[in-house]
Amino acid sequence: MKPIYKVRFTVYSAITFLLLSALLFLPTLPQTQAIPSNGPVTKKFVFGDVVVETVIRGSGETIVLLPGRGLSADSFAELARLLDKSGYRAVAINPRGIEGSTGPLEKLTLKDYAGDVAAVIKALGAPRVHVLGHAYGNRVARALAVDHPDLVQTVILLAAGGRVGPRPEAVKAAEKLESPGATRTEKIEATRVVYFGPKSDPMPWVDLKAYTAASKAQGEALRATPRDSWWSGGKAPMLVIQGLEDKIAPPENGRALRDEYADRVTLIELPDVGHALVIEQPKAIAKAIHDFLKSRRNTRAAAAAR
Repeated sequence: MKPIYKVRFTVYSAITFLLLSALLFLPTLPQTQAIPSNGPVTKKFVFGDVVVETVIRGSGETIVLLPGRGLSADSFAELARLLDKSGYRAVAINPRGIEGSTGPLEKLTLKDYAGDVAAVIKALGAPRVHVLGHAYGNRVARALAVDHPDLVQTVILLAAGGRVGPRPEAVKAAEKLESPGATRTEKIEATRVVYFGPKSDPMPWVDLKAYTAASKAQGEALRATPRDSWWSGGKAPMLVIQGLEDKIAPPENGRALRDEYADRVTLIELPDVGHALVIEQPKAIAKAIHDFLKSRRNTRAAAAAR
């Protein structure tokens, strides 16, 4: 697979904590107008001492995209394009400390990151949105749905973790990533083992820009937030998309959500896909999202016609 766009992530400095942790208002801006489908537009929202930068593309029902730990909104570039093509407005968030987003990074919890997203949703002037979280972002998405249910219509999780820890081979490969003596060839292979399915190209995540402070703050926020306060994702209908080759957030996590909340969780498992599924299979993800939301619209329409 050839890289389609540049993704930014703290691979080496963040990996150790990510694995260990897996084991273990203010005035708003005027309503944002619909963004034409001719390309993404960057827009910043200011809430006191917090600035949240977003990348907005398309028009229609709003899907807010929350990236993985240390990732920027760029990680959603292809998925956002596909969602735009399907008739949605994709609003990708840069969390604090990444790109143009700024704000305090000390003593945060997942609830603070969720609060930033809630403020953006209110500023957009949108009705209840669909919120999508990839990897670390899936935790923020669920915290948002718990704390601000009035803003969330559905929750979409990619590479959802939180209960079942990483595979032993991922832990071993992560140690190689951290090793100062590892060769570039060894680091490429270790990146593939940790993040990608066996048929995917790991190069998009081999040389990535480091957001060290932001990644550290996100890790500390995760540790400071009890899992029971976000695991359920509130009461919103939920689509969970898991890669069957995900060694960081193994598919057992998605199955646990389905088993616990069978009345509102739809689970889709993608073969040959790892933790970086948003890069590996954006077309499959976009189709799954469109089908899920279309089915919900049809169900509501049928109920209204009775």
